[in-house]
Amino acid sequence: MTTKISGDNGIEFPDATQQDTRGVPNGRDYAQGYLTSNVNINPDVITTIPFNAMQFDPSGMWDNTNKRLTPKAPGLYSVTLTVTSSHPDQFAMITAIQKNGVGVARVQRNHHAGDNGLGLITLTGTVLVELNGDTDYLGFTAYGAGGSGQITLHSGTSEDGLQTLFSVYLVRAL
Repeated sequence: MTTKISGDNGIEFPDATQQDTRGVPNGRDYAQGYLTSNVNINPDVITTIPFNAMQFDPSGMWDNTNKRLTPKAPGLYSVTLTVTSSHPDQFAMITAIQKNGVGVARVQRNHHAGDNGLGLITLTGTVLVELNGDTDYLGFTAYGAGGSGQITLHSGTSEDGLQTLFSVYLVRAL
C-alpha cells in the first residue's frame, strides 16, 4: 500500500503502517544493543562481547543466549561496533565485527597507561555486510594483547552515554 500526497508530482511513499511478509515494518530491520554494566575480560583471549540489553530490536533479531544477531530480512546491512576499554598496563585493543564467526571488520589501537588522562580508549568500526536473512548472523568480539590483569569494557551511564554498543540496520533489501 502506498500513500499519495497531492501536489507531489506523482511521488508515492510507502505506508508506514504496512508490514512485509516477515513482519518487519517496511522491510526495515534495525537493532542497537549495549552493556548495562562494566565487563572484565582476560588478556590474550578473543572474547565475545556479552551485550545484555537492547535499546531497539523491533524484529527480535538479537539472541541473548548466544550473544549474536540474526537479521530477518535478506539485504545489505550497516553494522557499527563501539568499544570503550581501559587497562592499567600497556596493551593493544582489537575489536571485531564477525559474520558467521569470521571477521569482516577489525579496529585496533595500541594503548599506553594514562592515554586520554583516564586510561580509556574508544574504538569504533563500521562495515557494510550482506546477510541472507535466514542463517547468517553477526557477532562482536574484543581482544586485549599484552599487559597483565583484566581489561575492562565500559558500559557508560545515562549521564555520559553508552560506551560499548553495536548498531545494525538494513540499508538495502535483496
